[in-house]
Amino acid sequence: MTNSQTKACQCFNISFTDDSDNADLIFEGIAIDKKDSLEIGKVFYTFRLNKVWKGNQYPSVVIKTNYGGPACGASFEIDKEYVVFVTNFETTRCRRNSEAKNCSDMARLNYKYNLAYKQKIALNTSALFSKAEEDYFKSIKGNIHFKNKIPDNINFAGKKIAFLDNDNIISKQEFFNRYGDKEVMMTFEKIKSIETQQNTGYYGIIFMHRKKMTKRQKKKITQQLL
Repeated sequence: MTNSQTKACQCFNISFTDDSDNADLIFEGIAIDKKDSLEIGKVFYTFRLNKVWKGNQYPSVVIKTNYGGPACGASFEIDKEYVVFVTNFETTRCRRNSEAKNCSDMARLNYKYNLAYKQKIALNTSALFSKAEEDYFKSIKGNIHFKNKIPDNINFAGKKIAFLDNDNIISKQEFFNRYGDKEVMMTFEKIKSIETQQNTGYYGIIFMHRKKMTKRQKKKITQQLL
């Protein structure tokens, strides 16, 4: 066995923006067949496509990947549904592929490539969260740090949420315009004071890019919301 065969696969975190931009096919589909070709060191998977965000609308497609983990080969279980990022009909373990039921990129994919979905959110001028906007945040729950306790569910619909970006309050529309199709870490903190909720009309605050905030900063932000 050669040194190249024994080396472990080394993957680096790839952003949603980079992986989606570099892909020429992004789809949701069920793996229905697998064929190994040891002679060329490849595995060929056939997928039945249920949804295509980017690329041609094939009913089914065959994609290849390197054989084995050390070669960064992707692995898919037959009869399971996946979201797959593909370039030239090939993918790797280092792409943002994931089982569909656990995929945190679906909302971003819809926002980036589905115009009707984007308009449903981007053109909503109400300060209150719609059901579609709530579902977006449910999908990206893994990118949200929740102060004190991670909720079993996100209940934003019909509520008013403030967004803080670089110490500036921005509107819900501005948030989606800036970050709707990007992966960004954020922190949500519910406004505990019933009096503050009543005076400001806000249920909570989403802080972009940060996990901690001083009491002085919180007080300043609350004053801005009044």
